[in-house]
Amino acid sequence: MAPFVTFRVGRSLESDLVLDDPGISRKHMEITLTSDQRYFVVDCGTTGGTRVQRNGEWKDLSQDFIAPAELLELGDRQYRFAELIARLPARSTTLTKQPEPLSVRPRRKSSTGEVEFTPSQR
Repeated sequence: MAPFVTFRVGRSLESDLVLDDPGISRKHMEITLTSDQRYFVVDCGTTGGTRVQRNGEWKDLSQDFIAPAELLELGDRQYRFAELIARLPARSTTLTKQPEPLSVRPRRKSSTGEVEFTPSQR
């Protein structure tokens, strides 16, 4: 399995990035930094949702790779993704294997960190 590191984002003090906003869920999303230094975002089934702006339109995001320059909307607040990743805690530059995140516990593709769904999850 290829190494990757996952950060939790939300209102919970247990999050790696705490966003103190009532429109953001306690466990809102997870950001996975893959071994090839790309960012993969997974919405944790939030009520307010996670959206990404692409081609001038806001699109619901359940999981996808996100570029630092893209805009995300969490609940009713907008963030440039680069601003969020700049606020993530420092981690070792050498990625290590970690247990799956507690909030989602998805099965992930070893090459990218992308969540794999079983047919019953779709």
